[in-house]
Amino acid sequence: SGVLAWPVKACRLGPGEQGMYLEFDVAVTRPVVLPVLSVDTVQAFPFKWRSWVWQLTNFRAAASKLTPAIRAFQNGPEKPIVKIAARHGFWSLDATFVSRFCGKAGHPVEGATTLFEALSEATKKVLGCTEEL
Repeated sequence: SGVLAWPVKACRLGPGEQGMYLEFDVAVTRPVVLPVLSVDTVQAFPFKWRSWVWQLTNFRAAASKLTPAIRAFQNGPEKPIVKIAARHGFWSLDATFVSRFCGKAGHPVEGATTLFEALSEATKKVLGCTEEL
């Protein structure tokens, strides 16, 4: 299958700063389709959109090199994409897709008839937790 993606560049804030954000390539005018043959090998970083005020507060020294903008900042360590998807509730996918995605990643979700059941089972299997957590 394929993934519709918009090319970006991962930018570090500078020496001594731990932040990493995504910068869009303004020369790119169209998204690209990237082939994905297996999700087993796909690693990713979770990102969170951050306000200019958040950037000034958390990276005061590096902020002078940035222009005011809302940016997507790294929000956790690199992990397999299936684990990131599970931690973020599998976005807003439908139950069939969640079940198929998890099955192909080695975490089969069986017997789920609703999106809630599929998400609950997928999250528990991928993260290895129970309902008590």
